[in-house]
Amino acid sequence: MTSKSQRGTLQGAQAVYSSVLGEALELLGVISREFRPAALASGFGPESMILIDLIAKNEFDIEIFSIDTGRLPEETHELAYNIHKRYGPLVRIVSPDPQRVAEWTLLHGQNAFYESTDLRHQCCAVRKVEPLQQFLCGKKAWLTGLRRQHSPERAMLELRTWDA
Repeated sequence: MTSKSQRGTLQGAQAVYSSVLGEALELLGVISREFRPAALASGFGPESMILIDLIAKNEFDIEIFSIDTGRLPEETHELAYNIHKRYGPLVRIVSPDPQRVAEWTLLHGQNAFYESTDLRHQCCAVRKVEPLQQFLCGKKAWLTGLRRQHSPERAMLELRTWDA
């Protein structure tokens, strides 16, 4: 049996949840209607999983994609497969240019990104940034699962921002 104060706390939490959910659905609807074509970049983190579920269940016209850098752990592939089993062919897997990856690894080595910040940035440019830019070409909006609580640098994130 729950006490009156526990019921009040639960009702308060449910009200906050309903409000946040409503705001998220409203924003996804606006994006789906007014910013087509739009895409969600997913790394399959908790925030992205919620957005995937909301997009799928509400049939928002927002494409969902994930970048397979060629170095993802098996658990990520398993999660992507489970999403496919649950929602169907909803998530598009994008890969870097294999020739660019081969050239970079031949020149620097498979794990050179551990050696310096510059090499890490170069590797990310080939495996992440270039495929992202290619996929987003022509999109009017892209969504991410970033949260202000992730880090001090993200604390000032705007709900909407221009990304040139």
